[in-house]
Amino acid sequence: MPTELLHALLLPSALLALVYVAWWVLFVLPVPYRLEQQEPSSTSDGQSHVRKVPLHQPASTLWLLGNTLDANTFQKDRYHDWLKEESERARWRPWLLTMLGEKPAIVLSTPEAFADVIQKQHDVFEKGPAKWELVRDFLGDGITAADGEIWRLQRKRISHLLLAPAALPFMAEVVSRQTRKLCAVVDTLMNEQRSFSLKKLFSSLTSDIFGEIGFGIDLGGMTAFASSDPNHPFLSSLVKVGKMLQARTQQPYWLWKLKRTLGVGVEKTGRQSLNVMHGIVNDVILKSMAREHGPERKDFLSQIVWMSREVVNKY
Repeated sequence: MPTELLHALLLPSALLALVYVAWWVLFVLPVPYRLEQQEPSSTSDGQSHVRKVPLHQPASTLWLLGNTLDANTFQKDRYHDWLKEESERARWRPWLLTMLGEKPAIVLSTPEAFADVIQKQHDVFEKGPAKWELVRDFLGDGITAADGEIWRLQRKRISHLLLAPAALPFMAEVVSRQTRKLCAVVDTLMNEQRSFSLKKLFSSLTSDIFGEIGFGIDLGGMTAFASSDPNHPFLSSLVKVGKMLQARTQQPYWLWKLKRTLGVGVEKTGRQSLNVMHGIVNDVILKSMAREHGPERKDFLSQIVWMSREVVNKY
């Protein structure tokens, strides 16, 4: 065991993480963060002006550690509730969240701030390499993870698919059919007087709709849910991957990367679940591509294959 641990620590990514931590501890952490925001104020004679005030920080913020223990220990199982409570204490203004070895994060909590970041100033607030690295194992270069030119290319491709004349009627037909199946599953479970999780059932509905619209194949999530074993392998793996990604957001960048290198905790189960999901998706894609593709097939994969063949035949 000590030999295996030493070998893991000698891996390039592990060494890089250790150097990264040492650099932050020696040169960056000793410098306290003090970020300010502007807010309107008025003097005793009624004159209005703008003053600078420091951003709110949780009372539990520690020197060097910042809010690392809050996110990983004290508030680990109620992280979003804690973020909401701190946002309320900050009077819904931006506030400062810090972790060991991480750059400070600004927490936003109002629709107006979300609109600025996500919509109005999207080009300014890019996801960045750290965010991409966090979800890359799961989303790759997909539109929800990419930035810049890759994001624009993905958006252009998706827009062509969604704006196709037959896209909306096809999606409406799939959603309607799968919703009727959902009602039938609920009737079956009620008649058998079986308790069930609505969250898992709606997740099964979502995956079946996604599979049919994207690949033209029913993933069978709701069928499995109605059976004696409701744990569909794809959905079960998706839940475990979600737990892994959530754990990453609550840990310093260097810490979860080190855990991924060593293959411990949720990083280990998450990696295993990702392999299961990739196997299922690859199998679905291969089955879908083995069929005949043409303009009469409306699922997105068939449309992409058909359009690609049209371009090849044209030239």
